[in-house]
Amino acid sequence: MVTAFMPDVKHRRTRPQKKLAKEVPNTTGWYTRNQVSDMLGMSLATIATYERRGILHPLQVLRVDARGMERPTFVYDPQELASIPPNLRRTRPPGETCARCFELLDQGKTVREIVIELRESSELVIELREKWYDAGGADRVITPYAWEQIEKIVGPFGSIAELLELLASKLKAA
Repeated sequence: MVTAFMPDVKHRRTRPQKKLAKEVPNTTGWYTRNQVSDMLGMSLATIATYERRGILHPLQVLRVDARGMERPTFVYDPQELASIPPNLRRTRPPGETCARCFELLDQGKTVREIVIELRESSELVIELREKWYDAGGADRVITPYAWEQIEKIVGPFGSIAELLELLASKLKAA
């Protein structure tokens, strides 16, 4: 049996009282607070404010966490999220996604890692990676030919960090 609670908001300064929802909808496709925060670019405090103002109406359901324990979790209806007026949505400042992507590429992160970190599509990240290459990021990349030549000199390595470790150990031995 799925248990769900709906906050009963009566006064702005009081904590919402939870009451059992009369009819429990299927919430498998609904989003958690953290997912809503990432998706809409809002802080958790803003989401809580929208709940108090009656803009958002989450349900509290029991969901299994990473450790296999059932925990009460607030979830949000995707249809309700889509109906939030654009002026209430917070978005990243222009260029913020591009700048953060460039920083992650400078750190040697893969497209997959960047997609997870930024919560952006792989198509956008690949496009930004191409722009990063064009903007001088390619200066930080070892070409396949150079990689092969370096491996002939120092031995096989899987990443730049491993290459640096190999070089450091060879220099100490010398």
